[in-house]
Parts: sequence; C-alpha cells; structure tokens
Amino acid sequence: MIAELDVTLTDYALAVEATILAYSLYRAKEAWPPLQSAFVLFFSSIGAATLVGGTVHGFFPDDLSRGSKLLWPVTLIILGITSVIVWRLGALLVFRPVVVAWVTRVALIEFVLYSLFVLYVRRDFIIAIANYLPAVLFLTLSFGFRFLRRPNSSTLAGIAGLFLTFVASAVQHFKISLHPRYFNHNAFYHLLQGIALLLIFMSARYLVRNPTTAPLGETGEQYAYKA
Repeated sequence: MIAELDVTLTDYALAVEATILAYSLYRAKEAWPPLQSAFVLFFSSIGAATLVGGTVHGFFPDDLSRGSKLLWPVTLIILGITSVIVWRLGALLVFRPVVVAWVTRVALIEFVLYSLFVLYVRRDFIIAIANYLPAVLFLTLSFGFRFLRRPNSSTLAGIAGLFLTFVASAVQHFKISLHPRYFNHNAFYHLLQGIALLLIFMSARYLVRNPTTAPLGETGEQYAYKA
C-alpha cells in the first residue's frame, strides 16, 4: 500500500520527466560542452532526488522508520548537489572560465557545510529550499542578463520556468493544495515543478546548441577548453 499516492506518483513522474530531459540534452549535437554537462547533471540530480523522495513519501512515511532515516537525508543532499550545479550554470552563462571555477569551488564548500547541517542538525525540507533558492535567483539573473543581450523566446521560457520554481516553493511552504486529500500541496508543488522543468529545458536546449551563446563574445568551442 502506497501511503501518499498523489505525492509519490507525482514525484515519480518528475523523476521520469527529468531523466528524459537529461538524456535529450546529453544527445544534443554541436553543443557547448561545459554548459551541456551542467544541464545534464542538473536534470539528472533532480530526477534522482525526486525518485528517492517519492520512495520516502510512498513507502516510509513514518519519520522514525529506518527507511525514512536513511533515504530522506539522501534526498536533501542530492538537492544540495543540484544547488551546486545551478550556481555553476549561472556562472557559465555570464562569467569567464576563471570566475566559473571560483564560483563552483565556493558552491562546493557551501554544499559540504549544508550536508553536515542536514546530517547532524535539521532535516526539514525547508532547509533544502532555503539552500536552493539563492542559487535559483542567481541563475534567474543570469538568464535575464542573457535575455537583455540577445532577446529570444527560448531564453524567456527559461526565465518563466525559474520564476515558476519560486511559485512552486511558495505553494509547498504555505501548503496550498488543489485538494486536501487527493492532490495536496506536495503534489501541487511537483506539478508546478514539472512545468518549470519543461520551460527550463526549452531554454537549455537552445543555449547548448548555439555556440554563439558563450559569454563575452567567445564561441562555445573556444569556451569549452577553458571552463
């Protein structure tokens, strides 16, 4: 018996969607390799986190159960990895490789501290959201910078997807549901995240396929040897 059917199924649906999007970007031709790899890892990490998280919601709903104690911290730590990738994505879009490298290093240090906090202090989902949202804000600003330089509908779709991520976080935090029993706030959060991922993918596909999207006038191929 699945404990939280709506939450579990929408979590698993997100995992499938994210995996398909990651594979599609992995297969992209004429790509900008550093950005391509980062986006593939972004979608892959979300897929992994939702798969583990859905398993907790569906089969280990008791916080004191062994499965929950083992798998829930794993979910939060994977989301921490996603945050690192998001910081790197934002840096790749606007900075030269040396700055990208420093941003990535700082994000990794923060990830270590976050993981220690999750393991030894608190394991609430709000901790993961608080850790994740600054990175999403940074990526949103990076997308906005690129849109101002070269307006196009694909980049605008990415901005819309990132904005929807903030809306989804608010839905989850304030427990806004479509139905209190059959589609609660967590399921609604997953639905909005699924739409957001698709919008971000539309932008990611354009960016990784277009070598002129590398920052500061470099082509994607030139940038690949530095980032």
